Amino acid sequence: MRAIRPDVDVTFVGTAKGMEATLLPARGEKLVLLESKPIKGQGFAGGLRGISTAAGAVPDGRALVRKLDPRVVLSVGGYAAGPVALAARTLGVPVALLEPNSVLGLANWLMTPLVARAYVAFPEVERRYRPSVVRSFGIPLRPGFDAVPYAPSRDRLRVVVLGGSQGAEALNQRMPEAIAAL
Repeated sequence: MRAIRPDVDVTFVGTAKGMEATLLPARGEKLVLLESKPIKGQGFAGGLRGISTAAGAVPDGRALVRKLDPRVVLSVGGYAAGPVALAARTLGVPVALLEPNSVLGLANWLMTPLVARAYVAFPEVERRYRPSVVRSFGIPLRPGFDAVPYAPSRDRLRVVVLGGSQGAEALNQRMPEAIAAL
């Protein structure tokens, strides 16, 4: 966003237990923390706790949206995304979402009927939205991932492993073991 509009003011919203709690402040980014818990994969009681916590975070989300007075709220998913996106929508602030995965995450799936724009990377997700809402956007990459011609090397094995979201930790743990076994 800043490459397009250097004057854009971005505030991130997340949870104290998410990776954003350490990564964003270390990079000088503004971060607001909300209390939110997982809903999915926590069993019935854990799911209910997650739903209750998310519902309880909506008033905090509304207060935050009023305070920041944003022109748009962009959801990239996560535990805090649902309450803030819902709060924004109830206050008349447009909600957009970014879904770089081929399967909608729970927060973005729940926000499907509320979004003014959905920036998606895969046709499987594109079909979930009204045509007037969806924009095929691809996956935004940080600098350093520019397209460069591949130069094969006979003396070095190169392996590229792509994964993310909930599978990233498992890949990080298993890939070195798998390569060592080869």
